[in-house]
Formats: sequence, C-alpha cells, structure tokens
Amino acid sequence: MKEVKIFSLFVFFIVAFVLVLTSNGVINVDWNIHQQFLLRPHTCSVVAFLENDSKTEPHLEKAVQTFKKETDMIFATVFCDQKNSQKLCEKYKIEKYPTYLIFGHTTKENPWEISIETYEELVEQVNRYCFKDRNPEGILGTSFGTIKQLDDLAQIFIENPKIRRELTEKTRNLVIQNAKGHFYLEIMRNLLEDPDFIENEAQRLKKLIDSPDVHPAQSRNFEIKLNILNKFKSNNKE
Repeated sequence: MKEVKIFSLFVFFIVAFVLVLTSNGVINVDWNIHQQFLLRPHTCSVVAFLENDSKTEPHLEKAVQTFKKETDMIFATVFCDQKNSQKLCEKYKIEKYPTYLIFGHTTKENPWEISIETYEELVEQVNRYCFKDRNPEGILGTSFGTIKQLDDLAQIFIENPKIRRELTEKTRNLVIQNAKGHFYLEIMRNLLEDPDFIENEAQRLKKLIDSPDVHPAQSRNFEIKLNILNKFKSNNKE
C-alpha cells in the first residue's frame, strides 16, 4: 500500500509538471505549486509576474534557450488575475506588470527584484544573480571554470617546451590542493606525448558540445574543458 501511495504521488507531480510546462519551456506557476518551482533548493528561478494570461513574456522564452545547459535554472510566469495565483502575487507585493523576481540559490524567501527593458539586460541580471556567465546567444564566457594560477602555468608550459615535465609535476602538486584543476594536468600529460593533442581535443569537444545527444549538464562540462584547453594557446605573437 505504501508503494502505491508513493507511485501515485510521483505520477501526480509528473502530470502537474506537464500541465504547467508550456511548449516554450517556461513554467506557469500558481500558489499550489510555487514551492516546487520557486523555492526548490539548489536552483535559481527567474519569474515574471504578469497581469493576465493573455500576456506573453518573450524574454523568458529566449532565456530558456540561452541557459538550456544550466540545469539548475528555472524560468516561470505567474498570472496575477488567476484565482490560484492571487495569493502568490499578494505575498510578493506585486503592484506593476511585468515584475521580475529572481529566487536565487540562497535567497528563496527574499528574492531580488530586477528592472529590465531588453533581453540583453535580462541575461546580464541572470548572470549576476544566478552566478552564470553566458552571452545572449548562450555562449559560455571564455574564462568560466578556469583557474587563474593554472592558466598562468598553462601559458608557461606551452611557451617553454624544455621545462614541460617540471611544470607538469608542479601542476600535479597544485591539483592535489585543488581538484578542479585535474583537466589542466591531463592536458599537460597528453601534450608530453602528443604535440597535436590540443587541436584534436578541441575538435572532439566542439562536436560533443554541439551534439543533441549529449545531456545539457555534460555539455556544460565540455564547454568548461574547452575553456581550459584554450588557455594552452600561446599569447606570444610572432
């Protein structure tokens, strides 16, 4: 009996999600389900409060695509003229339309209100409050996920072939202290054996990033790896 109840509850949430998710990826939220979407831990929710359901929010529709590889992002609308939404609009003291609130990772009960006029401004605010780094086309910032100290070593490594093994060992010791730097070490070790590794690996990563068969979260990891790989390109101009 307990298993049946759990399964029924699971089905309920799946059906509820399908009902509120629009075809453009923006979720329609009301009081009954706002905790699942606005207050969910480890997420950043961007919400447009609109006067009625005849209004659309094209900025959010575009944002779904721009941030599609950020699996902790939620984009939602609340229609304040609907009975099940009025309590939610009252709770957050919505007095003008549209009103944009961002429920950040650590600000669920006190969301930020943002003022935007253009899509570019929305992207800027999402990057700021949700700790992202994407341009309006969805391209990840070139330094996102990299480590400055190891970036400097990567430059020295690529420009000084004679001391590459020494630098590889130094990087290994640094990675012990910072596990996020393991890909720097992997690149160095591969370059010791294969001088064409950077070019070949860059092509491989780009294919994976663009592949529709790769999960968004994994694609994002590949983007970060490509950022790190690009730090091994020499800044010296011939």
